[in-house]
Amino acid sequence: MRNIGAQLYTVRNTLTTNEEIQRTLQAIKEIGYDSVQLFGSAEFAEKCAAAATEEGLLISGILSDLDKCEEEAERYFEVCEKFGIKDLGISAFYTTLSDALRFIQRANFFAEKVKAKGLMFSYHNHAAEFIKTSDGKTVMEHYIEGFDKELIDFMPDTFWVHSGGFDVRRFIEITD
Repeated sequence: MRNIGAQLYTVRNTLTTNEEIQRTLQAIKEIGYDSVQLFGSAEFAEKCAAAATEEGLLISGILSDLDKCEEEAERYFEVCEKFGIKDLGISAFYTTLSDALRFIQRANFFAEKVKAKGLMFSYHNHAAEFIKTSDGKTVMEHYIEGFDKELIDFMPDTFWVHSGGFDVRRFIEITD
């Protein structure tokens, strides 16, 4: 069974105090959402997870960036365990071949740590990944080819896939 969730980044401006976090999550629940995806630092994700749990919202995962995940790995793992979160996701904004290749190596290495903790590791796209690099392939093509398929899943953002000029259905098919 799937549920409908809200990415808290979309309401980030209403999440500046503990009271605002609680009110925002209460409103998200009241308008019919079943779950939320957290974002940001491990500390911020934990605050939002506590409020989401109090409101009866499921937590589909945490989305951050690889730098933060590497720096705060143990803290993220603690938050995931404490709240039963099964997915830790990242996104990035690399547009050159060399940056993309370095990122792939780092992501695969970190994904091994995530899997060892019993978690899923996902990549969330934006439109920038569909820009062609110096070898004629897009950054996304390099990610699809380079990410270890046993360790990294894709978390397609269909708006950004379309905005990047790629067919959404095809993207879902090739990254599933």
